[in-house]
Amino acid sequence: MHASRTLLLLTFGRREPTFSRYPGEDATMSFHDSARSRMVRTESAEQVLQGTLDLLILKTLSLEPMHGWGLAHRIQELSRDLLQVGQGSIYPAVVRLEQRGWVSTSWRTTENNRRAKYYTITVAGRRAMGQELASWKRFVAAVTLVVEAT
Repeated sequence: MHASRTLLLLTFGRREPTFSRYPGEDATMSFHDSARSRMVRTESAEQVLQGTLDLLILKTLSLEPMHGWGLAHRIQELSRDLLQVGQGSIYPAVVRLEQRGWVSTSWRTTENNRRAKYYTITVAGRRAMGQELASWKRFVAAVTLVVEAT
């Protein structure tokens, strides 16, 4: 029997990050706007903890340096296609992480022979990732206690 899965699309707008839920495995997104792309609105959006995207990016970059497009796809792959992070969320996040000194950048040639900005986690970024991960685990444990209460 094949279990139904829900794709979680992480979007970070001007005010707060949200999870957008798309039922089914073949969920797709559409992005279009005349001047610049925008995220599609969904019926159910849940507030996400501040820093979740930062933690996902830092953890993914701890595995290997990569460019933004590769980073978004690697997060999706690592989550077994349950999380999808849009390009409009990845780039502002890595800029923010770079400003904090948690990520460094360099221009390299991709496997497709194109120049792209690659992101690498710094020593300070690894420390921050450890702190964020510990905080995330405490949060999950606390929520688990509440939702499993009888």
